[in-house]
Amino acid sequence: MKITFCPNCGAKLQDGAAFCPNCGQAVQPATTGLQAATVTQPKKRWPFYTGLVVLGLLVIGFFSAKTYYTPQRQLQRTVTAIQKGHHGVAKQFITTDTKLRLTDQAVKPLTRYFKKYPSELTTFQTALQNNNQFNGTALDGGYRYLQSGHYWLFFPRYRLQVQPVYPRLSTNHRNVKLYVDGKKTATSSSDYYSKVLSPLVPGRYNLKAAGTVGGHHMVNQSNNNILSSTAYDLSLKTVSFNVQSYPNAVAYLNGKKVGTLDSTGMLAISDYPWASQLGLTLQYQGSAGKVVSKTKKIHETDDGITLTVGFPGVISHTNADSLFNDVYRYVADITDTGDNSAPSDFAKLFVNGSSNSEYQEYVKMARGYHDDDNVDSVSYQVTMKHVVPDKRNVAKVTYDVEYDFYSNPDDEDTEDEHIQVYRYTAKVVKTGTDDYRIDAIAPAQQIKNQKINASDDD
Repeated sequence: MKITFCPNCGAKLQDGAAFCPNCGQAVQPATTGLQAATVTQPKKRWPFYTGLVVLGLLVIGFFSAKTYYTPQRQLQRTVTAIQKGHHGVAKQFITTDTKLRLTDQAVKPLTRYFKKYPSELTTFQTALQNNNQFNGTALDGGYRYLQSGHYWLFFPRYRLQVQPVYPRLSTNHRNVKLYVDGKKTATSSSDYYSKVLSPLVPGRYNLKAAGTVGGHHMVNQSNNNILSSTAYDLSLKTVSFNVQSYPNAVAYLNGKKVGTLDSTGMLAISDYPWASQLGLTLQYQGSAGKVVSKTKKIHETDDGITLTVGFPGVISHTNADSLFNDVYRYVADITDTGDNSAPSDFAKLFVNGSSNSEYQEYVKMARGYHDDDNVDSVSYQVTMKHVVPDKRNVAKVTYDVEYDFYSNPDDEDTEDEHIQVYRYTAKVVKTGTDDYRIDAIAPAQQIKNQKINASDDD
């Protein structure tokens, strides 16, 4: 039991007494001498400040997002994703064509197009932006920039709407496989086959046709900018033509041997697979090794014609004929007059000019005929046989010369005739842009020797 005292008289109070038994003073329940203190709790203000912070962040986030999701920024990000082929780029596209499935793989041809034509990317973006209206079209109307939904309910979302293309492929032989970007899309069932492809995203595609025609495996392949529903001809074409050049030259088409020219310098090539890069090359085995001709591109329009193939630095048949006819024109002049009236002009037909031994022999021969009392006159007839490469810038020219001698040994009115034909092979060298000169002439081979006496005609 607790003992307390009256605050008025000091008498002892019993526990729980309301009045002092001595003086009647009303008393409060006593304490142990220490009055309990009342604690006042402070008001909680952190939710208010937290709310302000959150509100501030929301406001900042809203305006940041508003800037981030502007049509200009969205278009720039879309164009960059297309240019670099980012993963997930297909999400930036929509279409109203239910047959077109938009995937990253389906959009790759557009990326390839801009890699091939990088300057077109700026034009593409400008056209879509359409003077900040952001409703323009680009690439022949294949793409349109449109609002499509929202980001976070507040910000308009813009995407590219694709108008797909439906190209038609055709080929001209049965059992030809057709490919688009390496994926087989069809096999032809006739010699006049065509097929409209499934919808494609406008862009750059590799088209290919492959099959066997006449025992030849043929391929027609090319890269195409498919921006509209256009027809593409993937025919496997053949050409037939004749090759004219030097006898025994070996013919190659795109590096593959196709035959050897005969003794007349001709080769017939029939039904050979034609492609836009088909090239004809000849090789000739000269005394110093193989000589390779210039490559002649074969066009589709060459079908049915004769193609002449030349070798670099080798004189043509026509120019060789002109060169040796010039030689014997000077020889005939010296034979008639005994005088070399144009020595410099004659000498320039030979390598090293007048010091060339062949030139000196011609002059000596012609003067000898002039001085021969048994020869009244001589005529010369040159017949060009063939020209073949010997090595680069050197040709072997084979030609016949008919010498027709007239004489009148008995000073009679009639003359005897002596016909001789010799075959020569000369080396002709290219010494300038269009300048060819005789270097050396091999010993002649007599192929005809006929004497006609005047008395035989009587």
